[in-house]
Amino acid sequence: MNMDLSYDILHDNGKKILLIGKTRFNNEIWNTLKLFRDAECISYEEFLEIEHKDNYQYFTAGSNTAFQVKVVEIIKGAYPDANFVSLVSNSAQVHPECEIGRNTMIASYVLINNASKIGNNCCIQYYCNIGHTPSELGDYCFVAPYSNIVECKLAKGTWIGQYCRLLFVTTNEWSQFYMTSRVIRKNLDKSGTYKHHKLVDEQTCLTNWLDQE
Repeated sequence: MNMDLSYDILHDNGKKILLIGKTRFNNEIWNTLKLFRDAECISYEEFLEIEHKDNYQYFTAGSNTAFQVKVVEIIKGAYPDANFVSLVSNSAQVHPECEIGRNTMIASYVLINNASKIGNNCCIQYYCNIGHTPSELGDYCFVAPYSNIVECKLAKGTWIGQYCRLLFVTTNEWSQFYMTSRVIRKNLDKSGTYKHHKLVDEQTCLTNWLDQE
């Protein structure tokens, strides 16, 4: 079988990569990454026990934003100078002027055909399209598979479920969207949980994670 599941590694200093947190995403990535790089997937408890943390560089990914924030803060708290890599699937199509932060994952078959800005600690999942004119995604944004983003400003921690379509949308921090939401030309200035453009719950992805709903 001929299938290239490898990654381009951004912000790479050549050291061994530790994936911190036994999430499904981290284990999935590690199963490929270990084939061509020195890498290991460990719990954050195991990370805290490591003596020479400067011998490694770091990555963590997952769909649970609260856990993602917790792990990143644990790593930075224990080792403030930690280097975080980003991973871009070799099957993704990413414009050369697209800016990608640290500890960010661009999964297989993603299309970003413009100079969008993707923040730190983001996860853009399979078959997503950030198309036409550029978008801005703040830190900790999560975009579930098969979603379409066009000229949006997604605030820090915006969480988007599967099969969503957001066109010309501005969000507030830590907002989340049920799967199949359709939002066009809206400035959503309140944080919370949305179905389409309607705020249905004031809880956010930090307090009541939708878990791929």
